[in-house]
Amino acid sequence: MIKSFTNRYNITSLIFLILLCTNLGCNINSEYLQMDFDTFDQSDKGWRHIRFLDNYQEAADIIIYYIDNKKELNEYQKMVLNHHAGQMLASNNNYFEALKHFKKALYSVPESNKQIKWNAYVNATIAFLDKDMPKLLKYKKELETPPPVDGYYPNLPFVNSFIINFNKTYKEAYERAFNL
Repeated sequence: MIKSFTNRYNITSLIFLILLCTNLGCNINSEYLQMDFDTFDQSDKGWRHIRFLDNYQEAADIIIYYIDNKKELNEYQKMVLNHHAGQMLASNNNYFEALKHFKKALYSVPESNKQIKWNAYVNATIAFLDKDMPKLLKYKKELETPPPVDGYYPNLPFVNSFIINFNKTYKEAYERAFNL
């Protein structure tokens, strides 16, 4: 977290923040560690309230801190959190770091019998960030392969938006999916 902070601000700002937090007794990150996974990841008490303020880098830093320090997380929870960290980093146009987290968000075993093709969605996101249209189209087709869930193909609107908005930023393409 300090590394990404120092990349964005000068050392004087970092020293000021450390002194301010020391004097005020800031315990923000440890408060997040007290939360269970669902509260941290799925409620406005966790990282999402920072995301809604458009503080994508800070949200990513908090998610990464949680992954690194919440020892009882299982593989699935780490995968989900890495995906969300990747989304926040990509929304902040930090594609290099986002790609690292998206790659950690992939299932480690093939998911051949699952209706929701998670790896296809994550790989489509990676293809979008890499600006690789053939791979993006390949993963779109894979997402369309299982029968729809209640008439709906999960995550397909996002992939369609990545295709339609191929030359846009991740943030623009992702947000436009809600209007399809």
